Amino acid sequence: MSRTLIAILVLLSIAWAEQHVHAAQAADRPNVILILTDDQGYGDVGVHGNEQIRTPHIDRFTREGVDLTRFYCSPVCAPTRASLMTGRYYYRSGVIHTSRGGAKMAGENVTIAELLQQSGYKTGIFGKWHLGDTYPMRPQDQGFGESLVHKSGGIGQTPDRPNSYFDSRLWHNGEAVTEQGYCTDVFFRAATEFIEQNRDAPFFVYLPTNAPHTPLEIDAKYVTPYRTMGLADTTARVYGMVENIDDNLGKLLSRLDQLKLRENTIVLFIGDNGPQQKRYTAGLRGRKSWSYEGGIRVPCFVQWKGRYAGGRELDSIAAHIDLLPTLLDACGVKIPKNLDGTSIVPLLAGKTEADDERTLFFQCHRGLAPRPFQNCAVVTQQYKLVGYPGTFSKEDLDTSGEPQLELYDLTKDAAEQTDLADEHPDVVAKLRSAYQRWFEDVRATRRFRPGLVKIDGSRENPMTLCRYQDGNYRDGSPHGWTVEIVQGGRFALSVDRGELTGPGDVHVDWQGRTQTQSVAADANRALFDLPAGEGVIDIWFQQQGKERVVVSDNGIAGNVIVETVATPKKNARRPNVLFILTDDQRPDTIRALGNSHIQTPHLDALVRRGTSFTRAMCANPICTPSRAEILSGRSSFENGVLDFGGKIDPNLVLWPQAMQQAGYETWYVGKWHNDGRPPTRGYTDTLGLFTGGGSKWYKEQTDWKGQKVTGYRAWIFQSGDGKTKYPERGVGLTPDISEKFADAAIELIGRKTDKPFFLHLNFTAPHDPLFLTPGFEKTYDPKKIPLPKNFLPQHPFDHGNSKGRDEILLPFPRTPEIVQQTIAVYYSVISHLDLQVGRILRALEESGQAENTIVVFSSDHGLGVGSHGLRGKQNMYEHTINVPMIFAGPGIARGETKNAQVYLRDLYPTLCELSGVETPKTVRAKSFAGVLRGEIEEVHPFGVGYFRDKQRMIRTDRWKLISYPQIERMQLFDLENDPHELRDLSADPERQGVVANLRGKLEDWQRSVDDPLVRKQSKR
Repeated sequence: MSRTLIAILVLLSIAWAEQHVHAAQAADRPNVILILTDDQGYGDVGVHGNEQIRTPHIDRFTREGVDLTRFYCSPVCAPTRASLMTGRYYYRSGVIHTSRGGAKMAGENVTIAELLQQSGYKTGIFGKWHLGDTYPMRPQDQGFGESLVHKSGGIGQTPDRPNSYFDSRLWHNGEAVTEQGYCTDVFFRAATEFIEQNRDAPFFVYLPTNAPHTPLEIDAKYVTPYRTMGLADTTARVYGMVENIDDNLGKLLSRLDQLKLRENTIVLFIGDNGPQQKRYTAGLRGRKSWSYEGGIRVPCFVQWKGRYAGGRELDSIAAHIDLLPTLLDACGVKIPKNLDGTSIVPLLAGKTEADDERTLFFQCHRGLAPRPFQNCAVVTQQYKLVGYPGTFSKEDLDTSGEPQLELYDLTKDAAEQTDLADEHPDVVAKLRSAYQRWFEDVRATRRFRPGLVKIDGSRENPMTLCRYQDGNYRDGSPHGWTVEIVQGGRFALSVDRGELTGPGDVHVDWQGRTQTQSVAADANRALFDLPAGEGVIDIWFQQQGKERVVVSDNGIAGNVIVETVATPKKNARRPNVLFILTDDQRPDTIRALGNSHIQTPHLDALVRRGTSFTRAMCANPICTPSRAEILSGRSSFENGVLDFGGKIDPNLVLWPQAMQQAGYETWYVGKWHNDGRPPTRGYTDTLGLFTGGGSKWYKEQTDWKGQKVTGYRAWIFQSGDGKTKYPERGVGLTPDISEKFADAAIELIGRKTDKPFFLHLNFTAPHDPLFLTPGFEKTYDPKKIPLPKNFLPQHPFDHGNSKGRDEILLPFPRTPEIVQQTIAVYYSVISHLDLQVGRILRALEESGQAENTIVVFSSDHGLGVGSHGLRGKQNMYEHTINVPMIFAGPGIARGETKNAQVYLRDLYPTLCELSGVETPKTVRAKSFAGVLRGEIEEVHPFGVGYFRDKQRMIRTDRWKLISYPQIERMQLFDLENDPHELRDLSADPERQGVVANLRGKLEDWQRSVDDPLVRKQSKR
């Protein structure tokens, strides 16, 4: 047999094997059907003791499956749906309640649909979405390849008024359609067709019915039997709607059997909250909107015939937040780390018992500013704490005093009739403390900011700004919409005038400027030129000669249709971004920021023409992880790089990739020190590259002390095609390396390109080895250099890296003389670096691009250099975790200082926002563009730091707690009164409350990112 024929046969056999492996993998992965009904309470099924309602298919489904008798949801619609979609408490998602601007799930959330879609699932939604009707919050923006939905919180609600449950006006993949038939029948029919079309691929069907939510429209044939029983009309209608759902469930299950899909399809049937009207509740107290059991305990039935034994009732507490991790687990999809929920697959499979230590939290009330304890519930396996029950609608509730709390033992009193708060103050205190930590934690996620509407004609055109659903409401009145205009241009704005007749004016208030266009008596459309930006836009029609009429009802008057008519000329482009990162530069090494002993004239000028941050922070003070956080916009626990040698999760969209996808030239110069190479990580060109990392020199070098230098791999300069720019290989770090990096950056800035550029420049200076830099050898007299105010000869204990490479660069104990000499050379390296920054900024000016370039200067972390007896950076003190950070350029205030606590990883989403680039959903960091614009003061209520398994840290405005878990030691510093961290207060009896509070917040944060230290502690 010829070699050619053999090769062909081998290739064919490989292709055949791959095809069958892929087919087998698809067959192994279960399909998922998630049915979520609307306002169907725990008692609205026959299997839960309701002898009047007829639900034979649901009852049989339950008896053959698993009945989770203590499954919880939020007490109203949208919050439940947000938690279900994200696996997180809904306050983290941008959803606050159900309307008036409170039901907008932020586009950056990652949904179960997206995660399954990324894993090869076909995804479809059929029914009620209620998490935002505008880009980027629509189902098609959130992972659903097929969608047939109604808008808002119900059919017939604004903006789709009038509408009916019969022959409804719906939205199919973003386009308006009218479907014939009853809405529930339509949704089940569409879901069934989707299943039939995708029977050979794993599919995820989300079937959230709008029934039995009001208006209670249903065919008389379903209502009459219940009226004959003498039931109230509302109850008869609800039961009729549920019976219709039951009929449709029966048809769906039958079709699955016919298609032979039942065995490998997970089917879930769940209610979203308690019943709205008074009726049978199986003995549970309260109903929809209440935090009693009747409002939050819902029916939850699960079947996976091929895996889970049926006929079981499970009384372990579980909730909506568990659905995402559970279904991902069952489908073999990697579960994200930052979830509040947990997989209950072991529970469903009968492999584990109830978790007596678990605590669940629920809260919801009107208004965009959640108040502590209002209408809340804290649920454990035995106890339940209820706060201010029945206050869902009270936007003016005063919660400033001692909270109104009730305690119930649900194992003995599921009806919540006996308040035990006075009998068990210890239990109340424990649950109250848990709630307070939870509330602060969810508040910290996004400060209860609703999702942001993005006006982007390339994604949705036209779009509707619905006053009642999307607007900003304060004190019951609308105050515009919070939006981002992604690209400025000309927009046609059509305002629903309601009952306002006659000629008048359309007004637009945007970015501090009010524009007005007159319209005729029969017109409501006007053209406006609006710039890009983010903020509150207010649009209204006002009759000539009359005061503005503010409409606050739930109608459609005041709605605005926004149509993008024209975008800017093609030659108008986004700003360039020049990001300069140094290595090991302390935050106190710039003269203009308070150090009169160092010379940094060019950085001083940058400070004067920009905005500086005094509490910018590196979370992981090691070169590689710090840079990985910047590239990924995620903490080390979330990107795969906790230490040297770690590899960035390949599924993440890195900063340069996002910029490149948005049309940027992406250039890299300098130290890399991560896995891969810049060209494989999203950079279109790499002119100068220092690989970083450790190995031996090819050519001998000596530092300022005359000592031989080892421990660094050789650096090379190369272009993106691999051609060597500077041919001398193996020279290692040299005294003039900063000049080489600056030369490369200047060459790139001088390039002619039609695209905006993102230039990522990484100096190696002032990292050791410290060379005497050309022209700066005698700039600083060591004897005139003051010692750091927190100088110590030696650190008082082993902090986990006392014998590390950085620390043995100076002898023990540290002497004032050696520290002063080291600082003198350290300063000279920084002054030489400052000169290179000046050269680069001058080249930018000369190129004519400075006015359209955002310049950012920072460092990967700080350094000890004698502070606290340390030489290196592997510590959690301010001189190391704080970094210099300066912004300058278009839209940046001049000469300002910000005290906001920001992370280096926040640069990614911040620069995306400032550049008009959409931040990828893989990013977990937070944009602080609002801080730069003066709109907000903080984005993080506290900062967290970490170093290997040796140190953990949490820092608030005033306090810092450092934990050393390997030696079971802590430090507590009062940063307001002890900024140099000299007085450890961790053993002070009066500060134990502070310690406990900070430890609780730190541990909660660690759990949210799956910190291995927390996992180890939990197993003990």
